[in-house]
Order: sequence, then structure tokens, then C-alpha cells
Amino acid sequence: KAKAPRRIKSVKPGKWTLGSKIGKGAFGVVHVGMNTETGGLMAVKSIRIDAVAMKDLRREIDLLKTLEHGNIVQYFGALQG
Repeated sequence: KAKAPRRIKSVKPGKWTLGSKIGKGAFGVVHVGMNTETGGLMAVKSIRIDAVAMKDLRREIDLLKTLEHGNIVQYFGALQG
């Protein structure tokens, strides 16, 4: 029986690096990111806030917060910059 990947609670702001583009999502571009404290890889979605309805974005974030499965995305948080 395969072990489920360890779930990470959060990634600290400024403690990750942005890598190459790996795709496009519903609201923006997706890049590979790396947690500089652990070396763990993650997907980082960059969006243009003016290009998306806040209601739709909030709905996606709320959904991502509830997902808990080893084969799907885990939500760490959002930064505005």
C-alpha cells in the first residue's frame, strides 16, 4: 500500500522561488515553485486580479481549501503583490 504524501500546512511568504511555466489554469498561468526551506515542489498560479471576477476567484480558493487527496492540488495561501 502506497503512503500518501505528507501534507504541508503552509509556505511562508518569501520562502519559495518561482520556476518555469507548466500550464494555464482557469484564472491565470501556472508555474512550478519550490519551497526554499524544504526543497518541496508546488504549483504556483499567478493571476491578474482585474481579469477575473472576485466572486469566481473566491469560489475557487474556497474549493481548493477543502481538497485533501494525494493526487490533487493543495492550497497553501494567497499573496497580493
